[in-house]
Amino acid sequence: MTHNKTAPQRVSFPDLDSGLTVPLGTLITRVRRMRGLSQREIQRRAGMKDSTLSKLESGTNGISSVSSVVKLADALEMPRQQLFEWAVSYIENKTKQSADRAHH
Repeated sequence: MTHNKTAPQRVSFPDLDSGLTVPLGTLITRVRRMRGLSQREIQRRAGMKDSTLSKLESGTNGISSVSSVVKLADALEMPRQQLFEWAVSYIENKTKQSADRAHH
C-alpha cells in the first residue's frame, strides 16, 4: 500500500530557532493560528474534550500522554517528532526552573 500523503514539514519560528525558550502552549497556539484553525477544530481532529486545548495553550495543563502528542501533532498538521521535541524541552525547562527555585 502506498501513501500519497507527504510528511508534514517542520515548523519554524525565529525566536525558537535562535535558542529562546518558548512555552509549549504558545507554540501550539502559533501553529494552530498559522494553519488558520480554531481550537474547536483542533479538538475535533485530535479527539479532545472541550476546553482541553484552551488549558494546554494557556499553560494551565500540559500534554499528559504520548498518544495526546501524536493526535495533537496530526491535528496541527506538523511532524510528530517536532511536537515531541517541544514537549520534552518544555518539561526539561519546567523541571530545571523548579529545581532552581528549590535551591534559592
